[in-house]
Amino acid sequence: KLNESFKSNPSSIAIQDVNHDGLADIVVLVPYEKIKILRQVAGKDFEEIDVAPPGGTVEQPWLSVADVDGDGKAELLLPQKNFLRAVVLQSDSAAQNSTNKGGWTFKVKEQINGVASDSRIIGAAAVPNGTNVVSSLFLLDAERKTLTLCERDSAGVWQVVRNLELPVSGFSSLQPVALGGKTSNGIALLGLNTVAWMSLTGQAWELNELDGYETPIKNGFLTDVTSGDLNNDGRKDLVFLETGRNYLDLVIFSANHKLIPANRWQVFEERTFRSRRGDSPEPREAIVMDVTGDKRNDLIVLVHDRVLVYPQD
Repeated sequence: KLNESFKSNPSSIAIQDVNHDGLADIVVLVPYEKIKILRQVAGKDFEEIDVAPPGGTVEQPWLSVADVDGDGKAELLLPQKNFLRAVVLQSDSAAQNSTNKGGWTFKVKEQINGVASDSRIIGAAAVPNGTNVVSSLFLLDAERKTLTLCERDSAGVWQVVRNLELPVSGFSSLQPVALGGKTSNGIALLGLNTVAWMSLTGQAWELNELDGYETPIKNGFLTDVTSGDLNNDGRKDLVFLETGRNYLDLVIFSANHKLIPANRWQVFEERTFRSRRGDSPEPREAIVMDVTGDKRNDLIVLVHDRVLVYPQD
């Protein structure tokens, strides 16, 4: 039973052994107030304790848990703007040279920083990292709209190892999830109208930029692209549809993954179809295939009410 003077509205409640005595305690978070802990005492009633978080109270308190040093006991993770502190509850009498024998404080065991000084950490989730004793830690950075992966190095220092940009910015919390397994193998991100899940097992696809291309056509506008082997070298070429000045722009994709300008020409002059200007971007469709029967690909283009065929020489 809480003290009768307690009139606040908690924002969240968690169960965790905060002083590592083997007994589960209750942690109550209230905006702008100290952290209220109901410490379980063997054979007795819970002891009600109010403990100031390191760095002071916050407007939107939250917590997470993780074993940050590999001792087999999970610490509380408390936020402070752009970093987290891993803390454990200890009696003042346990502190060296302490003269206060009746109070409790948080002992800071680790500090885990976000990626930048302007980061704003609003969530954290610990996920097992292979056979490592210490789990990896994901931080949800609301200011930079990223998911930051932190790991403990061989020297025992927590470091940022990767940042993932989030597709949307409406997430407000995250937590580890175990889907199809007994241990956490992914993370769930939650928001008011948004839910997402990221799997951390199995194969993963990653897109890397190989090269870029900018058309040399003055005031050109590349609307679409199709591909096919137009020079019979066994590699596909790119055909860009340029609709600003009505060009076809051919580009070779070389064996060393480079985009090399090849040829370009204007399909029609604007005055030829002046009365139809504005109907749709032209040329609007193209395909590469053999339509002449010589076993070599041709370029077929749809322009206005015409189909143009460019045979491969």
